[in-house]
Amino acid sequence: MKKQDLKIGMSLFTCMDIHGKSTGIKKYKINSIGNKYFTVNGIDEKFNISNLKHEEKDYWQWNIQLYTSAKEIEDYQETKKLKREIDVFFIFSPQRELSIDELRSIHKIIFPK
Repeated sequence: MKKQDLKIGMSLFTCMDIHGKSTGIKKYKINSIGNKYFTVNGIDEKFNISNLKHEEKDYWQWNIQLYTSAKEIEDYQETKKLKREIDVFFIFSPQRELSIDELRSIHKIIFPK
């Protein structure tokens, strides 16, 4: 992200996981923009303009990633869920047999030419 892409009052979204539990999607508005960092209402910390991430790790216990839309968060969460389910299927379910055609289809998706 570039500084010119951010505007005062622009909405950004986050969803933190604390002890494995989601805080839910929360909306914040940008209230100041500097050359390298910006701040949002409700979080007394600065975020890097280039990656929308919280930077200071000395005393903050959680990573905070901001997103430009709630849909980005929902897609990210669904991606994690699907990957986890696929991992579990292949790691913990060796008794499930897939046909050679099913395996080729999966391989083609994972390793496109």
